[in-house]
Order: sequence, then C-alpha cells, then structure tokens
Amino acid sequence: MTGINELFIHHLHISKYSSDNMRNPFRKIQNDFSSQWMEEHRILSEYKSAFNMSHCKLRKGLKRIKKEHYANESNEKENRINLEKIEREVAQLKIKQGNIQKEPGAKESLKLRAVNLDISTRFAESETLQKAVTDSTMKNVDLRSTKSLLEKILNGTYKTTEDAMKEFIEFRPTVDTP
Repeated sequence: MTGINELFIHHLHISKYSSDNMRNPFRKIQNDFSSQWMEEHRILSEYKSAFNMSHCKLRKGLKRIKKEHYANESNEKENRINLEKIEREVAQLKIKQGNIQKEPGAKESLKLRAVNLDISTRFAESETLQKAVTDSTMKNVDLRSTKSLLEKILNGTYKTTEDAMKEFIEFRPTVDTP
C-alpha cells in the first residue's frame, strides 16, 4: 500500500512542477492571427496567438497596455502644448525679423542673424516635436486596437480567431498637422 501512496505523491510532485511547461492535451489549440491581418488592424505582434494565452496573461497584458496608453496620451498632450508654444515664439520672431529687415543696413545686422538663427532653431524643435506627436498618435492607435481585441476576447465576445477576424473594427488614426 505504501508503494501506491509513494507513487501517487511522486506523480503529484511531478505534475505540480511540470504542468506549467506542458500543454493540456484536452484543450483545443486555436489558430493564430495572420501577420498581415495584425498589421492591417494594428494589433501588437505579441498577441498573434491571443486565443492560446491564459486569461491571466491576457489580463496582465491588458493592464500594461492601458498604463502605456495613458502615459502615451499624456506625453502627446504635453508635446502638443510645447508645439503650440514654439509656434507662438516663431510668430513673434518673424515679426521681430520683419522689423529688423526694415532698418538700414539690415543685411549685415547681427540682430537679424540672431533672429534668423532662433527661427531656424525653433523650426527644428517644432519638427522634432511633430514627429514625437505623430509617433505617439500611431502608438496609441496600436494600443487602442490591441486593447479592444483583448477586452473582447476576455469578455467572450470573440470565441475564436475567425470570429475576431470577421467582426473586429479597426481604429483609424487621427493625425493633426499644425
């Protein structure tokens, strides 16, 4: 009798530690999303096999995505505010530039060179901020669409990969250009 108990305890010990690395043979393995579909719908590539992931892992991913999305939106708003500030500064510098150009001997003026340098510096800063805003906007589109997919998988709206591919509504980016 002790041999059976020892075997049973040994089996429990092995299954306790090896079950994390083994797939459940009774669980149906779902198809992965195609790479093309994921790119078209702007889904993060790490969720290619979202239907084969545990709900716990999907919830953790969803939580991370929500945090990242919030941080990206905050950065995007801050960059837009800084961009508007730079645009106001450029407008003031152009007025100053126009006034200096009206003065006699303006072409050799150090003031004019300094103002022109300030304007070109502000334009470079503006381009950098505009690129950051565009990158944040596109990243937020990816995060929103992935978040939507994960939420619908977790709440049971999508039961299979095919369901998701048929019904998924993609998010279109809205990129404002100054």
